[in-house]
Amino acid sequence: MSFTTIGLPPTVTTTVASSVTANSAVTGGNVISDGGAPVIERGICYNTTGSPTMADNVITSGSGIGSFTVNMTGLTGTTTYYVCAYAINAVDTSYGIVESFTTLFACGAKIKDYDNNEYNTLQLGTQCWMKENLKTTHYADGTSITLGSSSSTSSKYRYYPNNNSSNVATYGYLYNWPAVMNGKTTECVQGVCPNGWHVPSSAEWTQLTNYVSSQSQYLCSNNSSYITMALSSNIGWASSSGTCYHGNNLSNNNLTGFGAMPAGSAGSSYEGFNQFAGFWTSTLNTSTTAYVRYWWYNSESVYSYNNGFYVSRSVRCLKD
Repeated sequence: MSFTTIGLPPTVTTTVASSVTANSAVTGGNVISDGGAPVIERGICYNTTGSPTMADNVITSGSGIGSFTVNMTGLTGTTTYYVCAYAINAVDTSYGIVESFTTLFACGAKIKDYDNNEYNTLQLGTQCWMKENLKTTHYADGTSITLGSSSSTSSKYRYYPNNNSSNVATYGYLYNWPAVMNGKTTECVQGVCPNGWHVPSSAEWTQLTNYVSSQSQYLCSNNSSYITMALSSNIGWASSSGTCYHGNNLSNNNLTGFGAMPAGSAGSSYEGFNQFAGFWTSTLNTSTTAYVRYWWYNSESVYSYNNGFYVSRSVRCLKD
């Protein structure tokens, strides 16, 4: 009588992911031992929930012992993936230790602030913008922002648009400049924005409007200055009769997807609700004023102006 032993399961390790992008990564493994029986298949398995097995996503990478590399493609941005290498011989399937990595942010994905408010994002030219007005009540480190009941050039305040809390869900909060900048005075600081985002400078706003002006599909009457319709939301604007006024026919607005809302302003009084959109920049004009971008319901162009620190405006954040 004779018999043949069948050996042991193979031994395999998992390679830590490298070259991680928004939609790809490089990983792999190393079959250290075949256990005495040929390794007939090896590769990686992965998922987004943890403890991946062959029942999840699988990418094969040949057979035999030794190291191997796998290119993972078609991934989703800002997502954590769990990966382990596997190897199969006649005895069993073996797995390496589970490794994880998180893909980079891809513009178009949603982001959240400290309060767990969710924002859509939008690529315009080379810039990635938030598509909604900021509505956080905290800075990214958890520090709260006081709800203002009076104006101030130094205290950090947020305000309800038109002094009505029910407007926040659609229009976001209005913030005075101290709140926007969180005590800083340099351009492009994070300020009130979520981690990885910043308060755009005046030059970055100009980059946005220049891009929109350069795209013929966004122009009204083929005029490179007439871009407010393409930047304005389809709701909320007071009516106006001009052909290129975004209060004329709301259904024609928002070709860019930017969706600017007419939240007006706050400070010594509440003004312009449903009539104009105004956004802070992080660029100083004087020691007590900073630049804003704004447009009225009956204007075709975006204007640059300056406001005192006590005035409260909307905020759109820009990706770092």
